[in-house]
Amino acid sequence: MINSKIRELRKAKGWSQLDMAEKLHMSQTAYSSLELNDSKVDIERFVAICQIFEIGPEELLSSAGVTFNFNEKLENCNAFGANVENLYFENKELVVALMEQLKIKDGQIEQLLSQNQQLLKQIQDLIIKI
Repeated sequence: MINSKIRELRKAKGWSQLDMAEKLHMSQTAYSSLELNDSKVDIERFVAICQIFEIGPEELLSSAGVTFNFNEKLENCNAFGANVENLYFENKELVVALMEQLKIKDGQIEQLLSQNQQLLKQIQDLIIKI
């Protein structure tokens, strides 16, 4: 579950619940409820937690049994997007936000691949000149 993963990450950093509560701008009692799964993590807190621990959402969600297949192109996710309507409202916001982040990452990957091809071409040109 996400709450146990958050607790595990917090302890690995050596932070107290109060430390995390301050980072999330909430009371220690409210943070404790979050770790105990007495309250749900909204999308804003989810994103903030990922940023605090410097992890991607997939790492935090993997503890909840959510897995991602990054081998397929993002366009193949369109069918998945159609199923978002069947999710509970609180989960729908999370899935939509994650899909947007995946689109951004897909664009970054395409840009890096293009840069890689350009660098390989430059290296080949230099080798030919030698």
